[in-house]
Amino acid sequence: MKWRRSKFAKARRTMAARLGRDPGTYIAYRAGVAMLLHDQYNITDFETRNRAAADILALVFGLQNLASLQAVLTGQVEEPPRA
Repeated sequence: MKWRRSKFAKARRTMAARLGRDPGTYIAYRAGVAMLLHDQYNITDFETRNRAAADILALVFGLQNLASLQAVLTGQVEEPPRA
């Protein structure tokens, strides 16, 4: 299938692998998306923003089944303090 061999598909797989094995990178990307949701869409509830950001990353990068993602989402990996 040509789509699977595309540069875009390869980039998505590469990012999914990085986000899946590096909780710090995942947290940074999720925080960036969450701040966009806050600044552009006025979503002020912290938990709602983070869940929405996680859902967006899962959709874009296909992260639903990564064990390390679940560790971050369930609090098994410590996140930096909120500002």
